[in-house]
Amino acid sequence: MGLWSGGNNYLDLAGTAPYQLPNPDLKWETTRQWNIGIESGFFDNKLKIQLNYYNKYTTDLLLRVPVPVKTGFSSTFGNIGEMSNKGFEFEIFSENIKTKTFSWNSSLNLFKNVNKIEKLPASFTQYNRDWVRLEESYPMYSFWLYKQLYVNPQTGNAVYDDSRTQDRIITTDDRQIVGDVWPKLTGGLQNTLRYKGFELSFLFFFSYGNDVFNMNRYFQEHAGNRGTQWSLLASMLDR
Repeated sequence: MGLWSGGNNYLDLAGTAPYQLPNPDLKWETTRQWNIGIESGFFDNKLKIQLNYYNKYTTDLLLRVPVPVKTGFSSTFGNIGEMSNKGFEFEIFSENIKTKTFSWNSSLNLFKNVNKIEKLPASFTQYNRDWVRLEESYPMYSFWLYKQLYVNPQTGNAVYDDSRTQDRIITTDDRQIVGDVWPKLTGGLQNTLRYKGFELSFLFFFSYGNDVFNMNRYFQEHAGNRGTQWSLLASMLDR
């Protein structure tokens, strides 16, 4: 959040320059949240089950807001928009074996979160390459891209969705939200074994349903004039 940055990038001479615009009206984000949960134990608490549901609402989001280019900057921090997060967490704990010298415990955890931008005065992109977009009624950090439908088998060219403009010309107006970074479900399975003074613990973790933007693949299959900066993948030969 600093306003100035320093360095010695030009002829090894030190200097400082404005890093971002100040905003005297910045304030803390405000969050309200409620939770409800149940917990039960069975077989002398050798088996425990826990379920929690939460609803979290945040206002005055601290985001980078676009500003006119005449300022010399592309964006500045501001309090803008409202966002919700709601979901559940489910956990099962099991005491499988317990003796004087040995014990084995297991726990399974499942988690789901639904993120949504509830209010935003205007939609805008984030980061330099404009691939991430903030838009009302969609999740935070959604991918703003061209939606590929298929590859023309005769030409090898990608065919993109033109439904937004229906002018048969692919322009930036045809970009749309095609996914987001939020998993549909995450979870983990942990096991802990103890024998006398020794302990072994291992965890299996999974994440399902989130979209991933492969930056390396984008550059290495994009072709065009890349010079020697990027090598190309062998899959380019299949086009």
